[in-house]
Amino acid sequence: MKLMAHYRMLSGHILSCLALLIVILVAGSSSAFDAGPVRQNTPETTSSYPDKAWWRSFGAQLKNTAPANELDRARYIATEVGKKLDELGISPNTSYLSRPVAGYRFGDQGVGTCGYLSDSLTEAFKGAMLQEKQIYSVIGYKEGWQQLNRGYLFDVNLNHVAPVVVIDGVPYTFDLWMHGGSQGKFGGFENSAYNAITTQGWGRLMEVHQGYTGFSDDEGATIKRFSEVHRNLIDRTQTGLGVLRYVITDSSGKPVPGAQVSLTGETRISGSTDAQGTAFLKGVKNSDYSLTVRAKGYKTHQAAVSARPSREDAVSVTLEPLLRTLLIRVQGLSVPLRDVSVALSEVGSEATDERGIARFGNVLPATYVATIEASGFKTERKNVLVPPASDEADAGKPVGVEIRLTPKVSVTISGTERTVVGGVIELQANVDVPDSVKTALKYAWRAGTDSQVISAQPTLRKTAVQTGRQSFALVVYALAEDKKSTVKLGEALQTVTVTEAAFVASLTGPSELTAGQSGTYEVSVAPKTLDERPVTFGYSWMADGAKLPGAAARQSTVFGAPGQHTVGVVVWQAVEGKWIKAAETKMPVTVKPAVQSFGKVSINGFNQVTVGDTANLWATIDETNVPAESLYFSWIADGKRVNYADSLTLPAVWPGVMQVTLELWMKHKPNPVLLARASKAVTVVEKPKPEPTVPQPVVEKPKPQPPVVETKPEPPKPEAKKEFSLTGTWTATDSKGRFNGKLTLAQSGSAVSGTLQTPAGGVPVSGSISGGSVTLRFTFNNAAVLNQYMGDMELSQAIVGITAKATFTVGSNPNRLDGMLHPFNVVYNRTDGKLVVKQKYNDGADPSNPPRPFSISR
Repeated sequence: MKLMAHYRMLSGHILSCLALLIVILVAGSSSAFDAGPVRQNTPETTSSYPDKAWWRSFGAQLKNTAPANELDRARYIATEVGKKLDELGISPNTSYLSRPVAGYRFGDQGVGTCGYLSDSLTEAFKGAMLQEKQIYSVIGYKEGWQQLNRGYLFDVNLNHVAPVVVIDGVPYTFDLWMHGGSQGKFGGFENSAYNAITTQGWGRLMEVHQGYTGFSDDEGATIKRFSEVHRNLIDRTQTGLGVLRYVITDSSGKPVPGAQVSLTGETRISGSTDAQGTAFLKGVKNSDYSLTVRAKGYKTHQAAVSARPSREDAVSVTLEPLLRTLLIRVQGLSVPLRDVSVALSEVGSEATDERGIARFGNVLPATYVATIEASGFKTERKNVLVPPASDEADAGKPVGVEIRLTPKVSVTISGTERTVVGGVIELQANVDVPDSVKTALKYAWRAGTDSQVISAQPTLRKTAVQTGRQSFALVVYALAEDKKSTVKLGEALQTVTVTEAAFVASLTGPSELTAGQSGTYEVSVAPKTLDERPVTFGYSWMADGAKLPGAAARQSTVFGAPGQHTVGVVVWQAVEGKWIKAAETKMPVTVKPAVQSFGKVSINGFNQVTVGDTANLWATIDETNVPAESLYFSWIADGKRVNYADSLTLPAVWPGVMQVTLELWMKHKPNPVLLARASKAVTVVEKPKPEPTVPQPVVEKPKPQPPVVETKPEPPKPEAKKEFSLTGTWTATDSKGRFNGKLTLAQSGSAVSGTLQTPAGGVPVSGSISGGSVTLRFTFNNAAVLNQYMGDMELSQAIVGITAKATFTVGSNPNRLDGMLHPFNVVYNRTDGKLVVKQKYNDGADPSNPPRPFSISR
């Protein structure tokens, strides 16, 4: 037995007895070390166990699911063997007690020992296509006095064997027995420290902690120190597999990972370098090859070599880098900067061209620091990566880098510091920045803490709408490189004090009136401009606190009762679409008892006209005690009220008599008073026919006459009918006098448009004509215009957009159309001072406000 040879140094009776006892104790094992041969169980045992052939077949079944990497493949196979052992009921065999248990169950005390496990793993590795020339076993021995000194007298494990696989020149041990002894089972080997432990580390563990002093890599033929065994394993694998190690470095001696190394001869052998720049090529013969080394960022290395893997330690190859061209583009914000110095660490400096590009040639792949300094800009330092080229063609492509400089920016605001409500706030952004980047600047003005941008221009112009201190923030920025985000360059803040405008309103008009007499009052406001801009005013009139219709600067009113009365007006200032109270004034009016009003009128003008001419008539007040401003006229022609002016023009269309009546009215509330009436008949006569001309007889010699051909006279052609058109200027007359005014119309086809001019402004008109029917619609979209009818500015603002409609029928007189006005109406109330509009009636939709007579004439 092999183990007995190591006990010959023992001498003396006591030692002989001890040796005899050890031999007796280990007699149950199959050989001198417990890695005895694997046998099939004897017939009398009840359980079978797999032999070497079975384990090789088991490894072959795993080769398709095992990883491609050799080390990962070996770990996977060892893990699966551990699982299968547990599944077969084979437990760790590590003591005198477990030996007879294995013998009883399997008929062989060696099942589950380190020897059985080493053989099982070795065969499984071979079955999974690991090469036999890289698979070994290492045996550790407890020698001589060490057995006694360390207390191993009753230790059954005087030696220990484990399989070793050499992968890429590194031996790895797979000690399933040590794992099973510590865990009580073989499963879970995938997480064990003994699964692919480096053999060098395993040997140190065996020496220091397990007491093994001798080691063998040749089945126990020779016992050596562990360091020698470790070296032998590497040499034997390298020689047996034809492994040649290549170390690839760059010109500075740094390893080049990921390099592709190939030897081309009778066959082609290739591999790639690891992180240390080392590649192992297997199957190399002692022969001549063509060596090719390729790596990203380096020139391809090619050489003819004579390979000698038997004892050659390593082959070193130094690669030359592929140099590249670096283009650094410098921009100030988004504007290219020329003549800017760009310093590249370890390379040098270059100036930018007109495109803002600095060119660096023959640059090694590496990371550099680019430093850019330009007048008016902050110094910029940026890491610049020059990546390695994949090949020579890629090396010819320049590497582009863009660097944006941030300008040194000073931002201030100048402009308005104080103004009044309705005045203009004008602020100017003052940005001290290099001229080359001014076009890239962007601006954002905001009011107070509001996030909304109110202007994106260098200048902010805004009307002041309320009193107090108002702050305006300015941010100057530019777009970032991604063209989406922004870079803030500077900011500033300006405070503007806004006070109320000092408007003064004054009233003029009669301070004394007679009851029922109309008085006209006018308000004037100063100043009329703010910051050289005209101010728009609106007016709310009151008589004894009651609101009056109209929003113009002139207002007429009548007091019916004698006594002391008051006329007042509130002046409203239009500011940014809103009305702000600007001033208010009142005037006392003394109203005396009324005297009997009377008047006498007469009609002057033509008594007779010819068809086709016009009859011009005018009114004359012969006598009255009523002031002229309280009087007005009304003309009636042929029973129709046609005019409210002091004159009348009637076209003479047909022969006959036109009956004209003139009425003199006094303005009075609640109803006007008729003071006088006069009538006149205007006769329209035909035009006189001209006398026929009698020709003088002429005596001539008779001449032969041609035969007379009788011809029939042609019938007279009918006179072309003149087409009616609404185009022109008309006078609108409302029977209630509310919508009187100048009406300008334009007809295009059946469509009609125009404007009704009122004292407070124009009212847009739209409509249509179809046959003899005309429809006109008045749209009141101006609060000031509405207020002259409503006498309530707040209500007028609330109902802007309301409409009224007028309908006419075209009669025999093309210059006068009589019809009906369908007025608008509003239902509203005020609750706790708050206006509530309940209903707006357009185009006469309110039955409580029926249509009334309305005419237009020209």
